[in-house]
Amino acid sequence: MRLPILFVPAVLGAALPAQLATNPFGIYPAATSYTSRSGLPGSSHGDLCLALPGAAFRGLGQFGPLDAPGRIDGFRALLQDQDASTPETYSWSVLSARADGRPGAAFYRSGPIPTPPGATAGPEAWLLSSALTAPVRPLPKDATCFLAVGLPSNARWPLDGLSVHHADYSLGTTGDTPRSDAPNLTWTVDRDRGDLVGQPSPRVPALFFLTPGLVLRAGADVDPAEQRGPNPTFGAAGLYPDRTKRMGLAFLVTDANRPNETFAVLGSPLGFGPLRLPFLTGTLWIVPPFAPDLFLTGTLDAAGRAEGVVPFAPFPLTPTFGALYFQAVTLPAAPGGTFGVSNATSAADS
Repeated sequence: MRLPILFVPAVLGAALPAQLATNPFGIYPAATSYTSRSGLPGSSHGDLCLALPGAAFRGLGQFGPLDAPGRIDGFRALLQDQDASTPETYSWSVLSARADGRPGAAFYRSGPIPTPPGATAGPEAWLLSSALTAPVRPLPKDATCFLAVGLPSNARWPLDGLSVHHADYSLGTTGDTPRSDAPNLTWTVDRDRGDLVGQPSPRVPALFFLTPGLVLRAGADVDPAEQRGPNPTFGAAGLYPDRTKRMGLAFLVTDANRPNETFAVLGSPLGFGPLRLPFLTGTLWIVPPFAPDLFLTGTLDAAGRAEGVVPFAPFPLTPTFGALYFQAVTLPAAPGGTFGVSNATSAADS
């Protein structure tokens, strides 16, 4: 069931560590179509999951030892309670992928977390962030996994109960804009029905993990007549651009621990995997020769953030390119500093 949305100011579930900033990674394009449990009945508790496909990413959350799984320091989600006067709880998890691609066993699962006190007996929405007391490393370097938020059952749904804001692939005036055959990335696991996995749906939830490492997200530069949210858009359209709509390429680079550093986004048509260069703080996943060497360059702002459209590949971009693979690096601001290296991501128009 899809319900109207209500926005209120962000609320922190817990204070984030002051000594090391974190950067959000997700696929939500900052454009909500509706709030939904995405097929999970109100009578059941279970996990609402965002697939992070191994075919689209490498090295998510990489920070620290080269061979370590990806690091998570916290989680974030845009949740809505239909009756904020009644307390609810939620949880975070990272799930493995089964051989058939469905959500599987948990790499990590938190305990229950209470929602903030509600101001009214009606709907309220919160951007909730939770910091972990110690970092965990549940993210596989080169395989599919699922980021999930656990939703409780509520017999009064849809009059009461928790849901998640989503960007739909096509419904509504706001949302995501991937190509028509883009994979469905939202799944549910019904924990009251024998861990029943529902069919995936064409939408992306507002779910994020928080990591201290450099984050790269692929985006799309969309025809003004087709835009359904901010442009460039950094949702599923960035991973699966629609070449029939001549979408251009864009990138979002984030590292709050490296403000004002110079960055470069490298690209290659030759797929993932992995190189190791000792002057980098992670694995370089894209395969040279780079074609071309640089897709986007610039300087992170004081908050450690930069976004931009690729100068030679804006809308309208007519040629098809199949799949391209990208990774960002940062240059140290002072002599003796380290080079930053992001996760790798892809953009596939077919």
